[in-house]
Amino acid sequence: STCTITGNGELLGVAGTHDLSFSINAHITISGGIMRWPLSRGDGLAIRFYGGLLIEKSGMLLVEPWETTIIVDKEVHFKDDCILQFPMIGTAAQPSVYDSQEAPDDSPRGNFTSTGVMRWDGGTLRGKADFTANSILYLGGTEKRIRYDQFSVTELEYFVFFYDVCS
Repeated sequence: STCTITGNGELLGVAGTHDLSFSINAHITISGGIMRWPLSRGDGLAIRFYGGLLIEKSGMLLVEPWETTIIVDKEVHFKDDCILQFPMIGTAAQPSVYDSQEAPDDSPRGNFTSTGVMRWDGGTLRGKADFTANSILYLGGTEKRIRYDQFSVTELEYFVFFYDVCS
C-alpha cells in the first residue's frame, strides 16, 4: 500500500508518535514527539520528503525496519537535541581490531540522503546507516553525535564548517 501526505503549508509534529507515509509532499517539522517508519512497512523500502525536513528540539525520526532508504529533497536541518534513529545492531556484530580489513560487512544498513542542503546544527544521527549529503553540508551550532554509523560526504559542491564564537 502507498500513502502520500500533501499540503501547501507545514506539517508540524510536536508530541506523541505518528507513523509516516511513503511520500511526503509538504515540508515536515518534527519539534517534539516521534515520527515513525514502523516495522510493519517491511525492510528495504524508501521514504521521500519532497518538501524538506526539519528535526529540532526533542523531535525524533524513528526508522524501525532494516535497509530503509530516506531521501530528502530541498533542505534538511538537524538542530538542538533531535534524533534520527535507524535500527542498531549489537556490538557482537560490529567489526573489531581482530577482524581483517577486507572482511565484508554484510549486515543490513539503511541510507539517509540529502539531495539539497543539509544543515547539521546539533542532535544525534544513530543506527546502522549511511548518511550522505549530495550537495552542500553545513556543520555548525551545538554538539553533534554519531553512533554506530558511517557518515559519507559524496560529490559535494561545498563542505562548510561554521564554528560558534564564544566571548
